[in-house]
Amino acid sequence: MSFQTSDLAKLALMMYMARVLSKKQEKIKSFREGFIPVVTPPLIICGLIAPSNLSTAMILFATCLLLMFIGRVNLKYIFAMLGCGIVLLGLIIIIALQTPFHARVLTWESRMESFLGKNKSGESHDDYQVKQSMIAISEGGWIGEGPGSSGIADNVPELSSDYIYTVICH
Repeated sequence: MSFQTSDLAKLALMMYMARVLSKKQEKIKSFREGFIPVVTPPLIICGLIAPSNLSTAMILFATCLLLMFIGRVNLKYIFAMLGCGIVLLGLIIIIALQTPFHARVLTWESRMESFLGKNKSGESHDDYQVKQSMIAISEGGWIGEGPGSSGIADNVPELSSDYIYTVICH
C-alpha cells in the first residue's frame, strides 16, 4: 500500500475551498476580501505539486476553479486565474528547459504527444502495454473469464499497479 502526499493535499484543499467559499459568500464578489483568501492556498499547493507531478497539479487547479465557479466567484476573476495558469505553465516549461528538470519536461512532452496520437518514435513500451491491456479487456467480454483463469499476466507487464482495471475486466 502506498500513500502520496498529494492525495492528502487534494483532500485538505477541497475541504478548505468548500469551507472558505461557504463562509465568504457575502464578500465573494470582492477581490481583496473574497477572492484572494480563496485563491491563495490552491496556488501555493498546486505550485508545490507541479514540479514533481504536473498532471495532478493541473487537475487540482481545474477542480479549484470549478469549485470557485460553483461558489459564485466573479467570472472575470476565474478567467483571469485560468489565463494566469496558462501563462504560469508556459513559464514553468521555459524555466524547466533551462534547469536540471529538462528531462521532466521531455517526459511531459512525450506523454502529451502520446495522448494526442502524435508519437513519432514508433511503438514504445507504453504503447505496448496500452495495446495489450485493450486486448485483454476485449477478450474478457461481458462477464470476464473468472478469477484466476486469465492468462494476461504474461502480456501486460505492470498489472498490479497501473493496469488493475485490465485484470478486473479480463
